[in-house]
Amino acid sequence: MKKRFKQVYVEITNICNLDCSFCPKTKREKGMMSLCSFKQVIEEVSLFTDIVYLHVMGETLLHPDLIEMIEYTNAKGMDVAITTNGILLPQFAKRVAGLGIKRINISMHSYIDKNNLVAEEQIMATIMAAEEILKRIDTTIFYRIWDLQNCGTKQLVDKLLSHYKVEPQYDLVTKPNGLPIKHRIRLQQETQFVWPINGDNKNSKGFCQGLRNQIAILINGDVVPCCLDNDGTIKLGNIFEDDLNSILTSKVAQGIYENFSERKIYHPLCLKCEYRNKFAK
Repeated sequence: MKKRFKQVYVEITNICNLDCSFCPKTKREKGMMSLCSFKQVIEEVSLFTDIVYLHVMGETLLHPDLIEMIEYTNAKGMDVAITTNGILLPQFAKRVAGLGIKRINISMHSYIDKNNLVAEEQIMATIMAAEEILKRIDTTIFYRIWDLQNCGTKQLVDKLLSHYKVEPQYDLVTKPNGLPIKHRIRLQQETQFVWPINGDNKNSKGFCQGLRNQIAILINGDVVPCCLDNDGTIKLGNIFEDDLNSILTSKVAQGIYENFSERKIYHPLCLKCEYRNKFAK
């Protein structure tokens, strides 16, 4: 039976080991979701999805219980997807054998951000770790370079494509799945992502896939409509206080869903969101 959501985002930490200028950070208390709390979340979301994304804010690979979390999710019949800046990927690569990870998104644009400027040695270490992971598990690696305005982008893209012996291509902005550069390795290029909290959308009409193909659960258990709510502004309920079905059938959640169905945007955060332009058609 098809489950309601394409994916559910579960934030296991909102702590990060980089300081990217494009990241809005969060005003929420910094911390990590305990393994016990995570298992409670997974019990609930297993009824609603087959894919759990271990990310909203923060660096997923920092969590000390990450391997146990993935194993538990797999045991409940779900695949895992990870978004990471890749700094800790070499250590992670040594521990992935036997894990069910559907995809790993590596935010390479973090490396050319003005606040980071990661050394070339780290870039190559990340690439080599990604290749090591592919030898150990059946997954797909997505190298993300979502900062085409950055003067360092061309050099980074050239480095990646040269490593994989692929001719340079720069016309991939509108291609969601990017460019296949090797079996199970793809390169996604995009303009720099604007978080809703920093958005400037003037259109009060529109549509969003929040509450349709996804929801997000923050480290404290707050449930929000989508993975772009970095501060938990649109709190629908708390999964540690109410069951997920009750939260999703609440008046607030139903109101947001129905308004999107009618192409109406009413919540202040949603009004600012520029990402919803992708669903304009």
